[in-house]
Amino acid sequence: MKNAWLVIPLLSFLLTYGSVRANHIAGGELLYSHISGNTYKISLTLYGECSGEAFYHLKVGQPRIKILNEHGDFSTLILKEEINKRLEVTNVCPQEANNTSCKTPQGTVPGITRFVYSAIVDLEPAAQWRLLFAGQLDTTGKSQTGLSTLVSNIKNNTGLDPHLYLEATLNNMDGVNSTPQYTTIPVPRYCIHQPQYYNQGAVDADKDELRFSLVPPIDINGIKTVYIPPYSATEPFAVQPGTLSYSSISGQMAFVPVKTEVAFVVNKVEEYRNGKLVGSSMRAMTFFMVDDCNNAAPYGNIDPATVTAGILHENTVNLCQGAERIIFAIPAYDNNNDDIQVTLSNIPSGAVATVLNNDSTSPVIMFEWDLSNTVPGNYTFFAQYNDGACPVPGNQTMAYTVRVARPFSIFHEVIKPTNCIGKQVIDFHLEGGIVPCRLRIMNSLNNIIAEYTDESGIVTDSFFTGLYKVLVYAGDLPCSTTYDFEVSDYGIYPYPPQFEDLHHCLYEPAGLLDPEPAPGGVVQWYDMNGERLSDVPAYTTDSISHFRWLLNQKVKVCESVFDTFDVFIHDYPDIKIQNEGGHVCVGDGMYLVATGGVRYEWQPSEKIEYYNHAPYTYVYGPQTYIVTGYSEYNCSATDTLVFDDIEQCCLFSYPSAFTPNGDGVNDGWHPMTYGNVESYLLSVYNRWGQRIFTSSDPKEKWNGKFYGEPCDIGSYYYFLKAICVTGREEKGSGSFVLLR
Repeated sequence: MKNAWLVIPLLSFLLTYGSVRANHIAGGELLYSHISGNTYKISLTLYGECSGEAFYHLKVGQPRIKILNEHGDFSTLILKEEINKRLEVTNVCPQEANNTSCKTPQGTVPGITRFVYSAIVDLEPAAQWRLLFAGQLDTTGKSQTGLSTLVSNIKNNTGLDPHLYLEATLNNMDGVNSTPQYTTIPVPRYCIHQPQYYNQGAVDADKDELRFSLVPPIDINGIKTVYIPPYSATEPFAVQPGTLSYSSISGQMAFVPVKTEVAFVVNKVEEYRNGKLVGSSMRAMTFFMVDDCNNAAPYGNIDPATVTAGILHENTVNLCQGAERIIFAIPAYDNNNDDIQVTLSNIPSGAVATVLNNDSTSPVIMFEWDLSNTVPGNYTFFAQYNDGACPVPGNQTMAYTVRVARPFSIFHEVIKPTNCIGKQVIDFHLEGGIVPCRLRIMNSLNNIIAEYTDESGIVTDSFFTGLYKVLVYAGDLPCSTTYDFEVSDYGIYPYPPQFEDLHHCLYEPAGLLDPEPAPGGVVQWYDMNGERLSDVPAYTTDSISHFRWLLNQKVKVCESVFDTFDVFIHDYPDIKIQNEGGHVCVGDGMYLVATGGVRYEWQPSEKIEYYNHAPYTYVYGPQTYIVTGYSEYNCSATDTLVFDDIEQCCLFSYPSAFTPNGDGVNDGWHPMTYGNVESYLLSVYNRWGQRIFTSSDPKEKWNGKFYGEPCDIGSYYYFLKAICVTGREEKGSGSFVLLR
């Protein structure tokens, strides 16, 4: 029993784990395979601890699979166990094979058994089938796949203990598909402070492109499970900084754990065919990070000094299509200097892989492949390393990939031309090679003007006219591609010539049609049918009319959009003065009013004042006024107003009574004036000689009140002193009667 004393602490940890929660599942995967037509076999694999209650439930389990499509259709599939595939997969040395908890009577080494359940189902062509295992182990849904309560990196969204949930997807709209098969048995127990590796050994019979990722678990409702900080899907457990890596090409995980803990880890594999996603599957496992284990598992990495072609990145050799042969060596190591047994699988067709010094302390894998007829793709093979230690051997699987890439190809598409005024916007379409790739753009002097790192396959930039060169390359690929392109002016110039339409009045002199082109531009004239004119068009003003042409401008090689040039010949406005001329009293004032135009000019300007922009005048003698009115097109006409009968008006009369009763008739009293006054002062007195009203405005009337109170009925007295604009002075006095 080699190195047994070294694993006693590990066994104690696992036994303690087993006693904390009896009903737990170590992990599982959900897969499907095409049978014929629309018929598929759905397979669920679960790994259960033999010492837990799960072992009994797994033996009688009938897992439920929820099946949905993009239309919301829903059904449930009941799986049955394939008894012949039930297998103990405990990682234990042969000497301890009968000392596991899977045996009867139970031994001391924690054991794990694999259970496989399946059923046949018809899946009509659909863009997205979803197969969901929501942890239900029987038809009632009451028995569920519980994980260890020691799991410390996730928080179940339902608030219950964490359970195992798995999802697979299928797009069989354009053809059938089968998920990859996971060829390695998981060994999810890892020693802290030692380099560790994990790989699920995914092999796809359809030869689809596989892309691997670490994803969050999903709960019973298909919702992503929340990680407990600082954990995440891509960093699901504590590691030595900088040691966690995950290959999206092979699914290889490498890490150095630093903390004793239990972590739930979900691997997702997506299948792409001609760039389209056709399916996906999941394997979820519980990782146990343990301490005080001195039997580190053996491992092997490609020796960079032995690689004869391509560029090595981690354990992937990148080559370009056309490479003739690849050779490299993978020496295996065991930190305990144990003998190492190496088992190879999934060797690419035509490749030769042999193990030298197998079952020794220093085996070496020699890999050689003639690539003459190899099509581009990712070719991954696996090496399983086992050191045979007891009771728990160091056992792990590592992936190695030869990536044969098509050389980069590139073409460009003009998204927006220069239009002879700006830059040309270009999409560069990148194909082949590997991602991320680098795009370097240089001008005709080989100066670098832009660099990009891209994974999408499309890079957008803009350029002035000139000659350019593009270099496409990737740091881990030995081949690169150059591409020359030229940016020339073309397109539609965005602006027509600058101009304003012309408006003329009848018989005005015709002007020149002179729109202003852009610098270096030339104006081009067309009739309304789009026929090009040989010269600048002309027009006449001898009748009310409308002339119209099309025009644009040519700048460099670009022609602008068309615009219309209009010339309008307008009639003159009908201007009329609304004031009546002839007779006025000397000093009469009035607003001057005209119609027929949009604006007016009055003469003589020195005789006119403006109140709120309205013209006002006083007439003191014979006077002629002339108004010039303008239309909206600035065409003008005139009218004349003459005052030639000027009367020297200056008469006053004094009403004998008034009735301030509010009926609107004769409610106020003042002297009646005929003519215009320059000065005016009216005073009203009561019978006691008290002045009760005064005014300097000949239009203002006394309302029969004093300090707001009505005055008594009776006689009142007035005194008026005024001077007319004629110079005559008026002094009047007397009495009048206030009546009610």
